[in-house]
Amino acid sequence: MKNISREIIQKFKVSFVILGSDENAYGIARILNDNYGLISTLFCQEPLEATNNSKILDRKIINDFSNEDIFVKSLIEYAKKNKDKSLFLIACGDEYSKLLSNNKNVLIKYYKFNTPSTYLNEKLENKLDFYKTCEKMGIPYPNYKIINASNNLDKLDMKFPLILKPNNSISYVKLSFPNKYKVYTINNLSDLKETVKIIYDNGYDNDMIVQEYIPGDNSQQASLNAYCDKNGKVRVMVYGQILISDPLPLRIGNNDAIYTKESNELYKFYKKILEELSYTGFVNIDLKYDSRDNLYKAFEMNLRLPQSHYFMEAGGVNVLDFYIRDLLDLGFEEDVYYHKDTNKIWLNAHPSLLKKYTDKKYRKTINKLLKNGYEFTLDNKYDFSIKRKLIYLRKKYASIKHYKEYFRVDK
Repeated sequence: MKNISREIIQKFKVSFVILGSDENAYGIARILNDNYGLISTLFCQEPLEATNNSKILDRKIINDFSNEDIFVKSLIEYAKKNKDKSLFLIACGDEYSKLLSNNKNVLIKYYKFNTPSTYLNEKLENKLDFYKTCEKMGIPYPNYKIINASNNLDKLDMKFPLILKPNNSISYVKLSFPNKYKVYTINNLSDLKETVKIIYDNGYDNDMIVQEYIPGDNSQQASLNAYCDKNGKVRVMVYGQILISDPLPLRIGNNDAIYTKESNELYKFYKKILEELSYTGFVNIDLKYDSRDNLYKAFEMNLRLPQSHYFMEAGGVNVLDFYIRDLLDLGFEEDVYYHKDTNKIWLNAHPSLLKKYTDKKYRKTINKLLKNGYEFTLDNKYDFSIKRKLIYLRKKYASIKHYKEYFRVDK
């Protein structure tokens, strides 16, 4: 599918406001700059390294930007100063996505955006409600139990190892304590009790989820992404085959190597699900293949683009083009675009780690993909400076140390 021309972007005076300052935000700004020559505006409350010293974005740091009143006021003030532009909004991160949904009726007067409703946020954002939706709609998901500080864990009838994770990731991410993990792999009851106590002693006040461990390494995982237009119709679907994922405690679940390929059965299944939900906006579904019953189990649904979304651009599809077409009512070249091939593999770690930390069955595929080169979100030749090059190189080479120190073999 061809991109909208730069002339059309200029004609409609398109300008993007991106909510966030991480690699997700930089990837969106890069796609907009590479394809349309746009310089994006970023709103954030914390300046993260990924968007430092960039020439393709204008970053605005606002104290307490996640406060709902400040969030709305800041965006309205900016819109009033830029009335001559067609302003598009896009959120990076769960908190900004939720704020955008909750304030849609106010902000839609000033911006063009497409995001899930508040109702769908409540139904899908936290893991417990998501699993209830899975049960109702026939989506395969891992067995789990809900626990909290008052549970008698001695009566927990589940086989170790288990996965332990917070139900409310938005509140959990704000906590800070020693040896904190984004997600825990727990091998025995004693470790489970100790970990749960530490989490609640450090201020977490929501449920935790204990989930069955699905055997297999990271290459059993997948990132399924889609965009549903403002009328709830799926317009694009992209399947990402994961090879390795970040082992750092606070980045577990963030992927480090993905390539795009065809997945017709998953496309068909989740298209039906999303349209039955009347879902609108971008969605990312984390999956893992379970060889015990030959099913892809859904771990969670992110109501936004994932941090690793640049793998789609590397694979040959610009998903933001569908967003712009939809919001400008320009129509689509085909009813639904199902991405099938790959152009380049996307990496967020040193390429030498691919062969060292993946199953041997992927060696030929990796060799073939690397012949075309690879894309690293932060390595942007159109945004070159010594400072930005150092950000990229530190990230790339530090990954070697991180994998050596933290990587554990999944059985």
